[in-house]
Amino acid sequence: MSRIERQHVAIASVGLSLFAITEVGGRAAVGGNGVPSRVCPALSAGRTALARVGGLRPAHAGAAAQFPGGAKCYEVGSPSFYEGRQWAFPGSPEIAKTMGTFYEGPDAYSFDGRGLADYYAFSTAKHLGSGQYYLMATKDKDGRALDGASIYRLNVPAHAPVRLYWSATVYDRATHALIRDQKTVSRSSHSVGLQKNADGSVDVYFGPKAPAGKETNWVPTSASGKFELLFRFNGPEKALFDKTRVLPDIEPIAAQ
Repeated sequence: MSRIERQHVAIASVGLSLFAITEVGGRAAVGGNGVPSRVCPALSAGRTALARVGGLRPAHAGAAAQFPGGAKCYEVGSPSFYEGRQWAFPGSPEIAKTMGTFYEGPDAYSFDGRGLADYYAFSTAKHLGSGQYYLMATKDKDGRALDGASIYRLNVPAHAPVRLYWSATVYDRATHALIRDQKTVSRSSHSVGLQKNADGSVDVYFGPKAPAGKETNWVPTSASGKFELLFRFNGPEKALFDKTRVLPDIEPIAAQ
């Protein structure tokens, strides 16, 4: 089977798996991290079909390949970027390695990771780690799910490890899409009127209402649901990957 044929099989299998998630699993069973618990068995079935037709080996070789319990899929596939913190790359390690090669390695095709990544982000990056890099948080520093009815603060350190700019964007946890009916969904180092602290760091606030005097540093959330935060490093620098500059976890603050 040629490379193009294998790709077609993989795309078709992913599509069938995602169809199964929507039409069979629906959103009736939701895991602790807000992901439908049936997403993993569906992808597992599709992976088996791919192996039978294309003779390929799934890229996941460990626990992530087995998807134990279903509900922990994203947590298993996305280890913490910083030890002991909540930030993680929004995809499996295999996806991060194979994005620039059509998800294909010498003897593997990142089938599981691709299905999950497309369900989660609907996006790929040709030069991940060079042109851009992403970290996502779904929990605050204490491990609690980010709640749209609460107020949070993210302190972005001065001299963030980017050559171009950084941005922090809020997404609906239930759909992974932008939150509807909001005036803005993100703030960045290029945002007009962004306030800086005396040390050069920037506090970005998230919640249904802006803290007093912090409107230009605020990203609104919906009080009716949970959210997730994607932090983009555009033009990431070495300090990001050797972790000499660390992005702190999001912390809840009292309403003002």
